[in-house]
Amino acid sequence: MRKQSIATFLGSLALLIGQMVFISSPAQALLSVSVNPLSAGTSSTCAIRASDDLYCVGSNTFGQLGNGSLVSNTEPQKVIGISRVSSVSVGATSACAINQSSELYCWGDNSSGQLGIGTTESKSAATLVSSLQNVSQVAVGDNFACALTNNGTVYCWGANDFGQLTTDTKLMVSSPTAVAQSVTGVTSVSVFGKKICALSTDVYCWGDFDSYIFPTETRNWVPTKLAGSASATSVELGSNFGCITFASSVSCWGNNDHGQLGNGTKTQSAALVTVTGIGAVKDLAVGNHFACVIDLNQDTFCWGENQAGQLVVAAGADQVTRVPTGAPKSVALDAGLNNFCLLKVDGAVGCYGDASSGQSGYLTSSQVPVMNSSIVSVAKVSTGLNTTCAIDSLGLLNCWGVVLPELSKDAKFTDVSVSNTSACAVTIAKKVMCWGSNSSGQLGNNSNRASAIPVPIDNSTSNFVSVASGNRHACALSEDGLTYCWGDNSHQQLGFVGDASKSPKAVPGIGTAVSVAVGDYHSCVLLANGTVTCWGDNAKKQINTSSPSMLAPTSLVTVNLVSKVSLGANNTCLLDSTKNLRCFGDNAKKQSPVSITGTFSDVSAQGNTVCAVRTDETVACFGAADSGKLGIVSVDTGTPATIAGLTAAKVSVGTSHVCSLDGSAKLKCWGSNTFGQLTSSFGFPAAFAALAVSIQGPRSVGELLSANITGPEYSTTLSYAWKRSSTLDGYPFYLPSETGQNYLVAGSDQSKFLAVEVKQSKWGLISVGYVSDFTQVGAPIRLLMTPVPTVSGIAKIGKRLIAASGRWDSGATLSYQWFRGKTAIKGANKILYQIVAADVGKQIYVTVKGLKPGLPSITTKSEKTKKVVR
Repeated sequence: MRKQSIATFLGSLALLIGQMVFISSPAQALLSVSVNPLSAGTSSTCAIRASDDLYCVGSNTFGQLGNGSLVSNTEPQKVIGISRVSSVSVGATSACAINQSSELYCWGDNSSGQLGIGTTESKSAATLVSSLQNVSQVAVGDNFACALTNNGTVYCWGANDFGQLTTDTKLMVSSPTAVAQSVTGVTSVSVFGKKICALSTDVYCWGDFDSYIFPTETRNWVPTKLAGSASATSVELGSNFGCITFASSVSCWGNNDHGQLGNGTKTQSAALVTVTGIGAVKDLAVGNHFACVIDLNQDTFCWGENQAGQLVVAAGADQVTRVPTGAPKSVALDAGLNNFCLLKVDGAVGCYGDASSGQSGYLTSSQVPVMNSSIVSVAKVSTGLNTTCAIDSLGLLNCWGVVLPELSKDAKFTDVSVSNTSACAVTIAKKVMCWGSNSSGQLGNNSNRASAIPVPIDNSTSNFVSVASGNRHACALSEDGLTYCWGDNSHQQLGFVGDASKSPKAVPGIGTAVSVAVGDYHSCVLLANGTVTCWGDNAKKQINTSSPSMLAPTSLVTVNLVSKVSLGANNTCLLDSTKNLRCFGDNAKKQSPVSITGTFSDVSAQGNTVCAVRTDETVACFGAADSGKLGIVSVDTGTPATIAGLTAAKVSVGTSHVCSLDGSAKLKCWGSNTFGQLTSSFGFPAAFAALAVSIQGPRSVGELLSANITGPEYSTTLSYAWKRSSTLDGYPFYLPSETGQNYLVAGSDQSKFLAVEVKQSKWGLISVGYVSDFTQVGAPIRLLMTPVPTVSGIAKIGKRLIAASGRWDSGATLSYQWFRGKTAIKGANKILYQIVAADVGKQIYVTVKGLKPGLPSITTKSEKTKKVVR
């Protein structure tokens, strides 16, 4: 709601006599449709998503979700009645959007005529404002709205009780009407409640302003200049304050009871004050009593009220100076009353703060397991800090939450493991690929460079069967029983004394491992004989009770043979052959109780929580109860708490959520969903529609291939990257200079495999890559070099003509034939030809025929000579 921009107020509108206010600026061109991908209102949020469809979430009392109903929803609903949306603005109880044909649609509450359709009948679906054409931008407030047409005319409609339509009548208007005040050259307008500020050469404001902004102003319907606002680049309003951006700073004015002016005090100011610690910004949003910006590094900073956690940091005390939020890097933001939303660089929409009306777009948490219906059949699942990854029955990897890989569509896997900030997976070719952060070399590719694209570990072994990712290290198991580890080694968690390793190293003394598990700073393997060996940190006695010091590979003392090992942050859990479960080590959150009652078939530990599947397929969890990981049990406990209504075969514990698989390979998750880690069905849909990419053209050396695209969005820009692999299942390498839609197949491509990757971009976002199938390049199917021959010499009796064939393919056999007019000259099949009397008055030319074994012959023809003379 706060981020409704009406840019470039152009033209002249009649002023009331004696009340003229002129804001001069240079003449401007016709306005194009603005782009505003998301808008947060009082209790609902809307965002443009894939295929430029619009989705809204939250309160729907007045039909403001636009889905044809009056039922509020925590899951985004597609707005019906409008398509190919370019810009959206959400107010208190209504919303408006513009499509890419410059048509305006509105829906929701219409009690004050704020939908602009000429009546006061509310609408629960997007309804065309037919009396207004060529709309470039729209802004919706409380019970009123304004729009800008592409010729610079501003229209407003709805309530006018505080002069927000720039007239003193206080009468509502139900159809768009040109405003009565003349404000020219405006580049943006901010609306909050029943107040408006417009940016031109200075900032001008009118409407429902308290004395904090213009202490002596009594005619609130007349635009009034804000002192000190010259050269401002944007303006945004809150409930009782406002902020403006300059080229290299942000300033605010007004009430400051929550520190919303950001200058380190709580003293209000009618004059602009500079926000401490903020320089140039890309975007600004202002909420009820707080404000946020995105800086040039795409990081987010906020200040002001934080009672609802709207500054992203834990809910609590006001912040009188800017604080970093720690939210993911983003390209745009908007604020509601006590929440704000970000358009993240990965295209996802994330909302923070008040979610009481469902305006965040997803469940913040769930004590009840939630079904993920987007994956029909799950073979394996792994949960990390804020991420879930699952491999389906076809071997395809699906991830949701934070640590997301950029995968080619045909990539297939057999195992996956997610940690806090990185993840690894085993391909069907038995290679390990990792992605995410890499500060300690935990991607194993001999570097410290983070990568969203899965990179192969620096190891020639191609027989890996499983992998385990820990805090900042990882280990993988080969099919011949060796264990390789890499990353942080500060606690000897790699199995040896020494520094961190950016490349995998075999753990000494381990030769018959059948499974591997890692915690924050220790690692364990289950050996073929049913015994367990662990190494690394032992400060919490998570390996043995003899010493708290770090340990080299050490055999655990067990009564029975072990069937599964799982490690939490600082504890170890063993499931033995008699189906008994034992956990030891850190017990600060009761995650390692002395006795665990029951018999179990599976166990998973991470962080300070443990969950296990009983032999009757019920699921029991114990330890830390934060985020609803123990179901309805809200206090830490060492007594296994049954997750109500759930049966499962496998379980995977993450730091703040848990997932399980039942006997039908169905996935259910519970716990925190702050980052959408419970299930990909929650949260706004993807920003980009999926593309189908294929290659057209002969798959042979010397031929021109083209990327064929199906399903690109109207408003996106496409980029191309061709890549090549030596084998069908090998690791592909990009061809750096090949970034066009077409690719000329080179000789070096023969017998190799080519694919093209296509990405979409809009709003400053770049989609994941959509990759075609790999196709093998064959030998040439024709002669590639077939130059036009040339003839030299004088066209005169007795003179000789000489044919030059030009450069043909290596190995091509050439033959010549001379022609007189259209007739082949018998016997004239050499490079040289001597002109005879029969040629007088005729034009001579030569053909060159190229032949190479296995390829069709090609004949080329020279230009004709002048007519032969005597």
